[in-house]
Amino acid sequence: MYKVLFADGSEFNGGDIFESRWNEMPDKPIASLQYSLLGVSLALRGFEAYNHVLENVIFLNRPRRIGKAGHTITRIILMGTWQGKIYEVIYDVFKGQIYQKIELFTKKYSGWKIGTFDPACLPTIRQIRG
Repeated sequence: MYKVLFADGSEFNGGDIFESRWNEMPDKPIASLQYSLLGVSLALRGFEAYNHVLENVIFLNRPRRIGKAGHTITRIILMGTWQGKIYEVIYDVFKGQIYQKIELFTKKYSGWKIGTFDPACLPTIRQIRG
């Protein structure tokens, strides 16, 4: 699902959509994050910090679509911070859409991992072609 390249050249491979292993990642500066889902692969690079959030809901009397034991993952949000803003890539699993959004930085999410920010260049989010 994702691969992290650290500043020291080492790598970490994430788990699957249900067990991402984000919190198991070594505490080292991230150089880039590559993520693939819904047939689209993206690379995030050059941000001050990175985060990954799964949004899910529980349906009480409806069949599940994606998930375990009645849980349905609705969105996966990839985030990078830069100059007081959060750059988000949202994989909307429920709607089958991918879109980007920019918000002011707040600490509403935990789990931020430090990046290798380079003030001489702009951070990037780009699609990786197979």
